[in-house]
Amino acid sequence: MHGHAHAPYVDYSYDNFKHTVNGEMYYVMFENVGDEEVNKRWTEVNMPDNTMVFVDWSPYDRFTSSDLELWLKAGCPKRADLKQNGPLHHADLEKFLKAKDDNRINN
Repeated sequence: MHGHAHAPYVDYSYDNFKHTVNGEMYYVMFENVGDEEVNKRWTEVNMPDNTMVFVDWSPYDRFTSSDLELWLKAGCPKRADLKQNGPLHHADLEKFLKAKDDNRINN
């Protein structure tokens, strides 16, 4: 392998979406930020009470309806809640929820 390392590709093609969880409507919105050097994609969720919540999600992972469900189930965590240095990924939420379940069983 030679040459310069390229930043991972950010997929900007997918659109905002609405998703119903437990009868409540959530509207997931993406905002592309950055410039020629840095591409970022912010993920925000318009909650049923109409508040906007920033999801600290990796711009290199597509935030899907199943991610939304996991994120809500986990209590809408930020990276600090999961003791993460970087933004969240699907696997982080799964690991966090499994640890919570294991904790519940063991206590």
